[in-house]
This record gives sequence, C-alpha cells and structure tokens, in this order.
Amino acid sequence: WQDIYEDICKTGGLEGRKILSPPDHMMILRAILREVLREYSDKAKSWPGLTRSGFPDILSRDIREMLNEAVAPDKLEANPDSDNPSEFLLPEVYSRYMDYLRKYNLMDSAQIYTAARDVMREVMSWGSDLVVVLAGFMSFNHGQLELVQALRDRCREVIIIKPETEMKDFHDADVQFSMITPAKKSSGKILELPVYEPGLEPETAARTLALWSAGEWEHAGDFPGFDSVGIMIQQGREESFAEAFKRYSIAYDFMDGIPINQTLPGKILSSVHHLHTRNFPTYDTAMLLTQTCFAGIKFPVMRLYRAGITGINKWEEYLTEHETEDETFTAALTAIRAIRTFTEAMTRRNTPAKIMQIFHEFLTAKGLWLDRYTGSTEYPELDESIRTIASAIDTAGDKSMRLNELLPDIGPIQDDKLQDKEAYEFLESWCSKTNTRAPLQVSNAVRIFTGRPPVLAFFPVWIMTDVTQKSWSGNITSSPLLG
Repeated sequence: WQDIYEDICKTGGLEGRKILSPPDHMMILRAILREVLREYSDKAKSWPGLTRSGFPDILSRDIREMLNEAVAPDKLEANPDSDNPSEFLLPEVYSRYMDYLRKYNLMDSAQIYTAARDVMREVMSWGSDLVVVLAGFMSFNHGQLELVQALRDRCREVIIIKPETEMKDFHDADVQFSMITPAKKSSGKILELPVYEPGLEPETAARTLALWSAGEWEHAGDFPGFDSVGIMIQQGREESFAEAFKRYSIAYDFMDGIPINQTLPGKILSSVHHLHTRNFPTYDTAMLLTQTCFAGIKFPVMRLYRAGITGINKWEEYLTEHETEDETFTAALTAIRAIRTFTEAMTRRNTPAKIMQIFHEFLTAKGLWLDRYTGSTEYPELDESIRTIASAIDTAGDKSMRLNELLPDIGPIQDDKLQDKEAYEFLESWCSKTNTRAPLQVSNAVRIFTGRPPVLAFFPVWIMTDVTQKSWSGNITSSPLLG
C-alpha cells in the first residue's frame, strides 16, 4: 500500500506525508489525551479509567480501527454533556489527532489506504496503463476496499488472487466484490479445526502436525515436511505456541522475532518499574539480582532477606560494605548502581528519544547483561538467550537513533517530556509493540508469523489461528469506546 502511495506522489511531483507507525503515534495521542483531560477535568474525575496506564493503548487501537475503516472525523458526533466517555472523548481525541497530523504533514500508517485514494484523485496521469495484482488477501478492511475500487476504476486491470474457503457465509473478498465474476477458483482446500477454548489453539495445532507427520491424521494426504508449514498467531501468544511445539518436538522459527516485552530486557524493565514503585523491597529485589545478567543464581537470597534491606540506597550501602564477603556481591553492586542510575533518570522530565537512550544505556551497562552472559560459556543452552538479548538491545539502540531523527518532523509534540509513570509506560508500550530481529532459520521448521505474513510468502500448508468474531474481520463493533 505504501508503494502505491509513494508511486502516485512521485508521478504527480507531490511531497508525500511522513508516515508514523506504532508506537511512534502514541507520542501525539498521549499529549492530545492529556490536553483533553485537562480541559475537561471534571469529566476525568468521573471516568477514573481514563487515567489508567492501559487506556492510551485502548484509545490507540480504536483510533487505528477507525482509520482502517476510513471513518471521517466529522462522522462522529461529540456530546460534551454526556456522562459516557464513548460519546465525547473518542470523537474529540480523534478529531484533534487528525487535525494535528494534517497540520504537520504527517500520516498514521493506518491512513495509507485513504491517503493513496485521495492523492490518486489529484494525479490523474497515474495508473491508467497498470495491471495491479493483489495477492493473498482473504478480505479487505473498508479503507482498503475503497482504494481497491478506486484502482479498479483507474487502472487497466485489477486482479485479486485469494484463497478459497469453501465455507458457507464466510465474509471474504468474494462477498465484498460480489459484482466481479472470479475467473478461476484455486485448487486448495480449507479444513476447520474447531477449538472451544482459545488457550487450546497452540496444543491443537502442534498435536495435529505431530499426528500428520507420523502418518496418523486421516484428513490430509502425505505430510510435506515442517518447512512447508506456515502459521499466523496473535501477538502475545508466542510463548504458549513455543511451549506447545517444544512439547511435541517440532522445530519452529519466529519469522518476525519475538516481542521485546517477552525478552529478558523487557521483563527486567517491568520488574524494575514495579520495584521502583515499592521502594525496592528486600525479597523481590534480591530475586531480581539472581538473574544471569546481574549477579546470577548463586546470589545468596536468604542472607539478603534476613538483612531486611529496603530502598535502592540501602541496597547500595549494604553491598558496598559487604562486597568482599561473597563472590556475587560485586556483580550485584554493579547492577544496583546501574538500576539506581536508570530509575533516577526516569524521574526527570525527558523527551521520548532521551528516554529510549537512557534505556539503551542501562542495557549496555559495563559488567552486566551480555558481559555476564558471555562469561557463562560452560552453558551452551544459553546461546539462544544471548542472541535474543543482543537483538533486543540492538533494537533499543536503533530505536533511540530513529527517534532522534523523527522528532524534528513531528511538530511541537517533539518538546513534550515524560517522567516517572509516563516514561515507564512509554518504554513498556514500545516493548510490547516491537519485535526483535528474526533469527537465522532452522531447517525443516514450522515458520511462525506474528500477525500477517509478508507479501508473497508461500506455504503449501497455512494455519490461521485466532479466527474469532473479535479478530475477523476487525474489532470495530466490540470496542467499549466505539459502542
């Protein structure tokens, strides 16, 4: 979609709008939300959920859903007198967000379809000689649908290549383009595997593949090999699918990497935030220090527990005083000092780019993290953990540099500064929405994709999980804010 948009702009000599992808758009949304809640402080008090840490993510999902569905801001009627936040807050934030993007020549990545359609109306010289082929879409959201219809009206030909479900009343592109007669049906077939509890999906997929590979699954022909199998899963379910495949001894690759909040750096960030709010209590802080990237499993937790230390400064005092009494205390002291430096920096007001830089500096503190892991060469099973941690740290460093490059382009929001809770929430949101780099591929392994696969990915066997009312197709009707 972005290629189409950029090609139209290039043909017409237009300057394309700078595209914001998740979670960068959250910098703008958070600032607008704070502004609206300040202006309507009485409403904010009566809606306590609006100030909770998870609310901006809910708001972001709903706004991107409306952008995907090409909902114009003037189609939403705000009612500032309502006691229901869905009748006022969402239309107000959505309208201000769109105004901000327009004013500073920015675009949310979910706007790409409507933006391409709009510039196509300006550049009449584009596309009349093109044959456009759209491959692999089971169905289109409304924004995509409008663009495809515009392409069909402009281009010489539009061809849609899609899987055939052979399922009754399944809402797919055949239904959306009912006026088009398909030239040819594909030869593939789709098998339904009903799962009555979402948590059983990983187990069902792994068990079915194991039975098929052993020649004991009667619903299909010869097993083509695990590297012929691709699977699409929902973000956040990586661990459960990994556990299921390991249990059935099936090799697998996460083709998109894994979310950083599921790596050690992401988990340590959440732990440090939690401990910081509780003034670094004795037992939980001691357990944090047992991580291999800090003091390791030989750290004497019960001794520290009996010492009853609370507070980061007391921890540093105790470990400094007793550093020579245990071989792990030096590493623990280094870790405590790095954690103190990090938490103190998070209490100061900083831009998102600076906050990301602070996080990266914490992850590269000398004598910790990879320095500790690479000293554990007698445990080859740590190799995968080392690769994952290194990828997460590199990704944080890359993000810090990209934010520094992005900030001058996003208007006055670049001067917006965060501290304490908001700073931690910014990092945790980024960790949940960003993946590590994909690892080197393992031979004869199932390829697992978080969300949609890349364009023109090809697998003789394709497994789609999470085919529920909420996820198919879109969640616009199930959002508490959209009603």
